[in-house]
Amino acid sequence: MQAAPNRPAAGTLHTPSVCHTQQYSSPVSACRWHFAYPQCLPHSAVCVACLRLQTGSSDSCTATGEELVFSYMLEFKLITLGWIHTHPRQDCFMSSVDLHTHAGYQIMLPEAVAVVIAPTDAAKRVGVFRLEAPHGLRLILDCRLKGFHPHPTDVTIYGDARVEWDARAPLSVVDLRKAGR
Repeated sequence: MQAAPNRPAAGTLHTPSVCHTQQYSSPVSACRWHFAYPQCLPHSAVCVACLRLQTGSSDSCTATGEELVFSYMLEFKLITLGWIHTHPRQDCFMSSVDLHTHAGYQIMLPEAVAVVIAPTDAAKRVGVFRLEAPHGLRLILDCRLKGFHPHPTDVTIYGDARVEWDARAPLSVVDLRKAGR
């Protein structure tokens, strides 16, 4: 049984601490989910970083054991606010695979964000992105290509989500990796 996440005070927003809960110097990509209490949106969100079972390579990661994550979400009545993933040896941007992954989150919750952590990018180590609505989201939802592939460059598909960071905002880190063993 996991502990309940901390509830936010009114007006608090994401904390960048979630981006530093682990050392991201590994050459292997990692991914996390983050959750919120629905009654706190759209002005405030508690960040619950969920460390989950996964496999990864230098440019991708695949989560396993999603049933543990869903059980946790249901138990504490959380919604998925988005996801966090690393680009260990790349710049801070959304790849085509990232765009397709994020479209699934954003179609369910328009406020959903993708956090990209790129520890080797000197210009931007952490980015928070969202697909441009409606055209960027629709373009990705209509694309049937798989894997890494090009998308049109004459339209803005995604951009900065413009979130405020608050280091005092509540953060709970839940490690479900041990529960899945």
